[in-house]
Amino acid sequence: MSPLVGRDRAEFEDRLGSRLARSGTDREQLLARLDERGTPYGTVDEVAEGFSAISRLGLGRVYLQQFDPLTDIDRENALLALGAARSI
Repeated sequence: MSPLVGRDRAEFEDRLGSRLARSGTDREQLLARLDERGTPYGTVDEVAEGFSAISRLGLGRVYLQQFDPLTDIDRENALLALGAARSI
């Protein structure tokens, strides 16, 4: 599952709502699934901190994988996540 990121809290909530609509799960289930997998989510700063935590574990590389065709929102989300990852 790819990171879920927004420039600010409002954009994150919009992206979360879009993913929830596509996934058919509720908010708590989706966020719990992200937590279980160690997938960063939130604002750009929060996702950057998530990648920093991964880095502190000794991992020097992360891969972002997208299985579904990218919508414009998904493409922008991936670019924001890459930007957050590069900040560490």
